[in-house]
Amino acid sequence: MNHDVLIVARSITQAQRMQKALTQGGYWSRMIRGPREIMDFGCGYAVQLREEDLVPALETLKRQGLYPGRAYMRRRGHYEEVML
Repeated sequence: MNHDVLIVARSITQAQRMQKALTQGGYWSRMIRGPREIMDFGCGYAVQLREEDLVPALETLKRQGLYPGRAYMRRRGHYEEVML
């Protein structure tokens, strides 16, 4: 079963930059408001992508100088942190 992954951004600007870099790299992604249960600081933003794209997408972000804080995968109705 494929799961979507949320990469938490430190700001709306970082989320926009990550989403743009992933799209240019050929990955499906979209910027969303982060779910409250995973956001440390109230409202925040995350970039959603497919689980199978996580590792190569992170490499794409690193090459662009973008370093996400955390990543989460939704399983069994709740989010689990994924080690980056």
